[in-house]
Amino acid sequence: MEIVFGKEIMFKYRTFFILLCSLILLNCSHKSTVHGHYLKEADVEKLQIDASTKSDVRQVLGTPSAVDPFGDQNWFYIGQTNRKKVFKKPEILDRQIFVFSFNEKDILTEITELDLDQSNQFEIASKKTRTAGKEPSFVQQFIGNFGRFRNKLNQREAEKKR
Repeated sequence: MEIVFGKEIMFKYRTFFILLCSLILLNCSHKSTVHGHYLKEADVEKLQIDASTKSDVRQVLGTPSAVDPFGDQNWFYIGQTNRKKVFKKPEILDRQIFVFSFNEKDILTEITELDLDQSNQFEIASKKTRTAGKEPSFVQQFIGNFGRFRNKLNQREAEKKR
């Protein structure tokens, strides 16, 4: 009996040790994610200051990540790479911000590129954008299902009677 009891304890310790090592290894791994809009230098070079318009910029680069809230004279294209390790806050690895400035005639007047150090002056909101519509609560989903199943049962019974 004692030998079986000892093997059982050893099995539990071995299992605990394997789980502990797995958690430690998982903590060492990381997940990198890219958010936003990274621009290629070749695409930016297609645009000409004092010649390109807003529609040209939109056609070459796509929709901007953000537009100046005090008039749409500045367009921002923002790209960011984050690395997240288990149990730790995300770390910013790289950030690219291009600012395209336009005059009152919507002609491109300036292109500014900000690297990670320069872009720290911009505080990027971490809030999620709300969408139109409403997410039903668990109770609404639960109650809403009663009518659906009942109607299907009534339809099946009516079809059987035909």
